[in-house]
Amino acid sequence: MAESETTTDTLTEDADAAQAADGTTPATGTATPEATATDTAATAADNVATSTVIDLRAPNGVKRELYRLGLRFAYAQDSLEVWEDGVRGTRATFTPDATGGILLEDTATHVTATVTLEQLTAAAMIETMAGGDE
Repeated sequence: MAESETTTDTLTEDADAAQAADGTTPATGTATPEATATDTAATAADNVATSTVIDLRAPNGVKRELYRLGLRFAYAQDSLEVWEDGVRGTRATFTPDATGGILLEDTATHVTATVTLEQLTAAAMIETMAGGDE
C-alpha cells in the first residue's frame, strides 16, 4: 500500500507543479491574479513588439511635394486631381501620373504655369497675389 500512496502523491505533485507553471492554482484550476497580470503584461509587450505601423503618407512624387508646399487635396474629376491652398489662393491640377506636368494657378488672377515634378521639388514656395509680399 505504501508504494501505491507514493505513486499517487508523486502524480499529484507533478500535476500541481504543471498547473503552477501555467499560472493556474493547483486545487481549482483557475488562474491566479499574479499569473493573470503577468500574462496580460507579457501579451501587451508582445503586441507592441510585433505591431507594425501603417504608413499613409504620400510616396515621393507630386502629392508629397504639393503637400510640402501647403496644398491639400480638394477633389478629383475625370482623370484629374485638384489640390488647393485656400489661404494663398493656389490651385494645382494634374493627372495621377503627372505626365503632362502640373498646372499651377493663382485663383485670384487666374495666372497659370505648368511645371514639372523636378521644378516643383526645387520650389521653396509658390507666390500668388493673395499670399505674396507684393
